[in-house]
This record gives sequence, structure tokens and C-alpha cells, in this order.
Amino acid sequence: MIKSSSAIALGFFDGVHLAHQKIIKAAVDHAKKNNLLPIALRFGSSPVVLLCPEKVRYIATSAEKKRIIKMTINEIRRKVC
Repeated sequence: MIKSSSAIALGFFDGVHLAHQKIIKAAVDHAKKNNLLPIALRFGSSPVVLLCPEKVRYIATSAEKKRIIKMTINEIRRKVC
């Protein structure tokens, strides 16, 4: 459980492409400006799983996404801190 105020980037982040990185960066930037904890919170599965399960395609595995998100946040921190 998080016990401090935070800025959350919320999404499925299926491959952490440039648009996803932009969302995460916005949360990190907002957190830095407002002395908040930046968090990337991702859905475990795509909303498409419920709506159109036959169309589900994953770009990266769950472990790969976690690794990429962590690298993205660390890279953004190095650039803004």
C-alpha cells in the first residue's frame, strides 16, 4: 500500500512504445514538480480480453513490460533530476 501522495501513469502498456513513454514521463514530471511519488500502474490484461478476446495480441510479455517500464522511469529520472 502506498502511503504518500503520488502521480500515476495508468494503462495497459502493451509494449511501452513512445506514446506510453510520454504518458509515464508526464507522470514523472508532474510528480517532480509537486513533490509526489511517480508510479506506473498497469493493467494485467488488455480491456480487449473482455470485449473481443479473439483479437487479443500481446506485443510484450508481462515480465518484459515490467522491465521496460522500470527502465523508462529510471531513464526519465536521469534526464529530469
